[in-house]
Amino acid sequence: MKVAIISDSHGRIDRLKEALKLCKAKGVPNIVHAGDFAVNGVVKTLSQFSEINIKIALGNADVDNDIVNAVKNLKNVEIAQKLQFSLDNINFFVTHKPEDLDIYEHPEVDIFIHGHTHLPKFEKLEAQIVINPGALLREPKFLIFDTETKKLEMAVLNK
Repeated sequence: MKVAIISDSHGRIDRLKEALKLCKAKGVPNIVHAGDFAVNGVVKTLSQFSEINIKIALGNADVDNDIVNAVKNLKNVEIAQKLQFSLDNINFFVTHKPEDLDIYEHPEVDIFIHGHTHLPKFEKLEAQIVINPGALLREPKFLIFDTETKKLEMAVLNK
């Protein structure tokens, strides 16, 4: 199973929409967004891709409660400050700020995902991986993780 990893889209709804289209075309059924997404137009954009399961960690810029609540009401979206879930026996933990990743508190987690810094990061610890996909706001790219092969690939958008 494939999981797209996105963060810090901020006002780049065009890139977020292109990322969702690419995920749909590639058959990627899951998206993790590591926060800073809640801007005008995001509800309409996410609602157009109801077949994709979207998990979002709230970011420090996600302060518009009306937008956040409207996104929470979408049936295919799960939002929280911190998210922990499993796909294909791989345990994920998602939060926005890297300082909220308490790796030693969650030894069962295989992959930690965060955003906030806008800087891509891939760090392999002993048995765990820490990923920051970078900011969709800055670069037209995001990551796709394959739970079967355990490989990470970069997806590049046209915009």
